Amino acid sequence: MYSEARKLKLASKSDHVISLLGVCLEPHFAIVMPFMENGSLAGLLRDVNVPWALRWRMAHEISLGMTFLHCQDPQILHCDLKAENVLLDGDFRVKISDFGLSKWKIRSRIVTATSPVGGTITHAPPEYFLDINIAPTEKFDVYSFGVLLWEIATRKKPYTNAQNSAHIRFAAISGQRPDMTHVPTNLPHVSEVSQLMQRCWSQKPENRPSFQECEDHLRAVNNRSSKDDILKAIIDVQKMKA
Repeated sequence: MYSEARKLKLASKSDHVISLLGVCLEPHFAIVMPFMENGSLAGLLRDVNVPWALRWRMAHEISLGMTFLHCQDPQILHCDLKAENVLLDGDFRVKISDFGLSKWKIRSRIVTATSPVGGTITHAPPEYFLDINIAPTEKFDVYSFGVLLWEIATRKKPYTNAQNSAHIRFAAISGQRPDMTHVPTNLPHVSEVSQLMQRCWSQKPENRPSFQECEDHLRAVNNRSSKDDILKAIIDVQKMKA
């Protein structure tokens, strides 16, 4: 908890990471964060057919927040990036949250008292399953982001037909990924993001892009939507949520 609060204090300097309002020491230690009016990205995708313009703005903002975390000294690794851990404020602006599993990384060493065990298996990279002693790197988060982009593009949860966690683990190690038949192929901007997501979940970590590369790519996609497009998307989502 104390480590999470320290990370949040530093990360709060980003507009796209949840801010730390304070800590409560009695009767139990607790972290105080702002109330997010629109809940989680997972809940929104589940309940509403979010217009593409808003989906791409949120994807871009996630990449901005993660770029900020990875550029810190020491670097902050999230280690559990998924739609449930992306919160949305009243204007549907992204706030990355839940740093309970995050790690400090200093000069290629992971400084932590806990292992990455407890992360979300559907978003964990194959190298995590191949070597129990492996320390997470920034490429761990990039892989998770690839799966998160798939969630944004499909509004589905990955591997819903898996029998159990061992089934998912074996599939990831053997090179299988979330079902691409659910990703629309008739929209040019979706095809571009599809290419990025597949680079993010490459089997080899060295083949995955940095978050700065992801941010550059998604900025170009996001810039194709005007402010009026975004405003209309927000109004439409609010109507669908009502």
